[in-house]
Amino acid sequence: MSDPTITTSTPATAPELSMIFVNSTTLPDDQVLITFQDPSQTLQASYVNSAGAKTNIGRVNSGDVMTVSLTLAQIKSDGIKLGNAQGPVVFVSFAATTANGGFNMSGDLSGDKEPSYIGTGGANYKKAYQPFEITYISNNTNGQGNLTNINYFAAPLSIQSYNGGKNGTLLQTRGYHSGTATGTSKLNTAFATLTAGSNRSLATAKNGTNILRYIGPSSYGAGNNPYPSFNDYLEHLHTTQQITKIQNQNAFNTMAIPAAGNLNYNY
Repeated sequence: MSDPTITTSTPATAPELSMIFVNSTTLPDDQVLITFQDPSQTLQASYVNSAGAKTNIGRVNSGDVMTVSLTLAQIKSDGIKLGNAQGPVVFVSFAATTANGGFNMSGDLSGDKEPSYIGTGGANYKKAYQPFEITYISNNTNGQGNLTNINYFAAPLSIQSYNGGKNGTLLQTRGYHSGTATGTSKLNTAFATLTAGSNRSLATAKNGTNILRYIGPSSYGAGNNPYPSFNDYLEHLHTTQQITKIQNQNAFNTMAIPAAGNLNYNY
């Protein structure tokens, strides 16, 4: 009897998601920063540094909520490689100088507190930043990038997904407006109208005279929300006995019964 043959193999490296940033602002790459808010500490992310070495993205210390902020100049064109990202918030922040955009601030959001977008005494309140969420679990079908978690607005973003890398097949494009410069101009005009005159308290956070971001109505608590409520409208419908349907519907890809993807929350 011959000896048994033992075959060994090295497992294939788990696939990573490449997240590449395109700077469409007028700011240089060293003034646009990327920071992850990852309180669950499940993030596995890396980039290639100037010496060509793979560098893991981490925190100043283990207790911090935010990772170390990196500029687009540091991240370079290869972007960030994600091995695991279970819902961290990605902050795009701007270290604009007086010569670039009228601001004078640091875009570094590193630290043990998430940025405060509505509390004037909170961390990084007087800095400009825009968040989005990313989820990627290797070999799992529920990985997705999205532009949710927008409780306020500071800058237009768009997101594109590709199969086969950035030179592969474009799968989908989503964003606030096609053409960032044009979109920014139109959005600024619309928001300026929204917050003018008696409505000047709506949705504005400022650094001096410069507007940093516009705050959405969902971010305010009951009793201090400067946005108009639906009360007068609903009372009018009731008084005139009009029948209408106001619906908010969200579908989540759940694993519960009913089948995945068709569990809706309505009101």
